[in-house]
Amino acid sequence: MPACVNVLAGYAAGRLLQRYPGAAPACLWRLLAWGCAALTVGMLWQLVLPLNKKLWTSSYVLVTLGIDLLLLALLLLLIERWQWQRWTSLFASFGRNTLAIYLLSEIVVIILINWRLTSSTGSVNAYDALYQRVFLPLAGPLNGSLLFAFATLLLCWLCAWYLDKRRIYIRL
Repeated sequence: MPACVNVLAGYAAGRLLQRYPGAAPACLWRLLAWGCAALTVGMLWQLVLPLNKKLWTSSYVLVTLGIDLLLLALLLLLIERWQWQRWTSLFASFGRNTLAIYLLSEIVVIILINWRLTSSTGSVNAYDALYQRVFLPLAGPLNGSLLFAFATLLLCWLCAWYLDKRRIYIRL
C-alpha cells in the first residue's frame, strides 16, 4: 500500500510538469512546498513510526517522497531553467535502458551469491568473498560497502553506455 503513495505522487508530479512546462516558477515553488511538507511530516512521523525501507513504513515513504520532490525541483532548475545540460549525458544511457540495467543489477547479485568459492577455510559465496577480500581491506566496513555499491553502479553504467552506443534499447 505505501508503494502506491509513491506511484500516485509521481503521477501528480508528472501532471504538474505537464501543466507548467519549461520549469515555470509556479511549478518549482509547488514542488519545493510539497517536498518540504512531505519531508517535515515524514521526519516528525518517524518519531512515532521509525523509517524502515524494508517495510516501506509511511514515514519512510514521506521522507523519500520529500527528498524526491526537492531533487526534482533542483534538477528542473538546473537543466530546464538554467540549461546546464552537458553533465546529463552521463545519466541518459541509464534512462534509455532502465529495465535492462535493473535486471542486470539483480542478476549480477544473484550470480555472485550463488557462485560458491572454496578455500582452506571453507566455502563462501562470491559476493561475500569479493566484499571481504577486495572492498573491506581497501576502505573499511562502511566505506568498503559504499565502494562495492559504486563498483556495481559503474558496471551497470558501462553496460548501459555500451547498449546506448550500439543503439540497443530493451523495452516492453
